[in-house]
Parts: sequence; C-alpha cells; structure tokens
Amino acid sequence: MGENVMPPTDDQLTAAFNMAMAKGPENLTGVDRDYYLIQDFILEWENGALTGYLYNRIPSFDLIQATIGAMRRQGLTELATILGEAVKLFDGYREPHPPTTWGAIVAQYDSEDGLAGLDERITQLRNYGLAK
Repeated sequence: MGENVMPPTDDQLTAAFNMAMAKGPENLTGVDRDYYLIQDFILEWENGALTGYLYNRIPSFDLIQATIGAMRRQGLTELATILGEAVKLFDGYREPHPPTTWGAIVAQYDSEDGLAGLDERITQLRNYGLAK
C-alpha cells in the first residue's frame, strides 16, 4: 500500500507528535498514530542513531514493528526497510541474565557493525524520505 502514498511532511509529523504529548500516544489512531511513531523514530535516531533508538525500544519489538508498519503505510518504504534490517540483527534477543551493558549486547548481536552501515543509509536518505 505505502508505495503510492505521498509521504508526510515535517509539519504533519510534528503536529501528530505534539498531539501525542497533549493526549497521550495511546490515544492516537490511524494516520495520527502512524505520524507519531515515525516522528518518535526520527527524534530518537537524531539523538542516538539506530543504537540509541533500539536501546530505548528493545525489548518492545511490537512497538518497533508498529513503527515499521507505519513507515510502510505512509510511503517511507526505504526507511522501513532499513529499520527492519536493524531489527533483524537482534533476532532472538533475550534480556540478559545477569544484566549487562548495552555495549555488550550490541557487540553480541551486531558483531560486524551492521548498525553503522544502516545509519549511513539513513543519512543518505533525503530528509528520511519525507515530503517537502
């Protein structure tokens, strides 16, 4: 579906994010929820790249999958593909026992530094694939 959809603009994402902050993200539905999830990803990525986003979202793979779905529905297929590839690196993830550092977790699941290459692909996207 998402390939023929006009991607959202920065302003649309910001409006949905602000609405989520006012009403609570759990109260958003449809396009507003999609836009919120996309903006949430972008803000997290800008603050810490994929490792920062994943650190703050794992083990909530359902939320990450919802974000990937939102990106696809809203025409951001390349961004969705990249995030999906990042998630695949952590396939089989389990909370470590005993607890360990995020650096050790990344070293275990991303021993070949795939996140760095995926981050570079996001950097190469023109404004994440958003509309002007």
